[in-house]
Amino acid sequence: MVASSADSGEHHLMFPTVDVMGKVSSSLTTDAGLRWKCSLTLDDVCNAHDIPPTSYPRVNSLAVSGDGPAGYGGSADIWRGEVGGCPVAVKVIRRYSTVPIARAREQFYQEVLVWERLTHPNILPFLGIDTEIFPLAMISVWMRHGNLREYLVCFPSASRLNLILDASKGLEYMHALGYVHGDLKSSNVLIDDNHSARLADFGSSAILPSSKPDVSAFSNAFAVRWLAPELILPEEFGFSARVCSKQSDVYALAMLMYEAFSGLFPFEGYRDEGVILQVISGARPDRPHVGPERGLTDGVWAMMQECWDSGDRRWTISSIVSHLEWSIASTGEMVGLDEHESGCAGASEPGVARQRFRNKLLRGLKQLFCPSPIVTMKGGRSQKGRFS
Repeated sequence: MVASSADSGEHHLMFPTVDVMGKVSSSLTTDAGLRWKCSLTLDDVCNAHDIPPTSYPRVNSLAVSGDGPAGYGGSADIWRGEVGGCPVAVKVIRRYSTVPIARAREQFYQEVLVWERLTHPNILPFLGIDTEIFPLAMISVWMRHGNLREYLVCFPSASRLNLILDASKGLEYMHALGYVHGDLKSSNVLIDDNHSARLADFGSSAILPSSKPDVSAFSNAFAVRWLAPELILPEEFGFSARVCSKQSDVYALAMLMYEAFSGLFPFEGYRDEGVILQVISGARPDRPHVGPERGLTDGVWAMMQECWDSGDRRWTISSIVSHLEWSIASTGEMVGLDEHESGCAGASEPGVARQRFRNKLLRGLKQLFCPSPIVTMKGGRSQKGRFS
């Protein structure tokens, strides 16, 4: 259908409005509540008029490689491309015949709204958007090492504690800004060229305080394996809708830790229906049959178990970061690659050299001192750093 001249004029007049709203929303760095309201309003206006905010960077000279996607997510396809000779990932929102275009646009704007404001060493860098080659596409740096699960298959001796700490620092940064991730799992943690972990996929992320129901919680395959019980049966926990929170992020992070240590999905062997029954009955994964050589000490396992507890008894993300840092320093956890792993796809000699240097540094620090834990433990339970 061709828009009338009046409709076209109204569409054109909305551009400066959206531009001003985008600048105001981006400038609200201290008032989380006001930023949340402004961001939701901006999201609604952009969706209603199909106008991406002018503050969103456009990627020029994008060239897409291959005849099809290089990977698939729960609601998007990942294409490989190039910008100025540099490899990039192109996340294209998938269209279903049963999903209105307005819903796809809303998902696109919601994710970009969060992602373009996140800048941290443990967050996947956002480069911009493309609406020329694909209707709705987000561009990011290409991560040749893949996700956490794939990386640990390729580099089995890599330090799981350090990778978990990286992911935790990324989440701590998001929580400090008033955001929740909403979809933490190993496939949404990517590994960069420096062998550091970065959080990705912000399609389920939200700005706090939020009462907006999470309509995407069950959209991805196996998503229930990382869902806190209050997201599965919110009414049983006093909630009227399924809403992601910092506490539910922490629960999912502990499931991600289980993946890293065990190499298994949470509740592997169960169908999704069985997982739901296990979670609401209070069952949690058993301790993996791995020793401290993988970083799973008694203290780390106790922390994971408490993060699977009821919401107000879970650790805060800052207390998790502190305990992981102490665990790494006190146990002398090494960040290293076996000699045979240097030939693994995506590995490089400079990367191996960096890992060896970090090993030597950690050994030296361990010889000099062993710091006391920031999060004190008594009877296997944390004494501070919980949600109040």
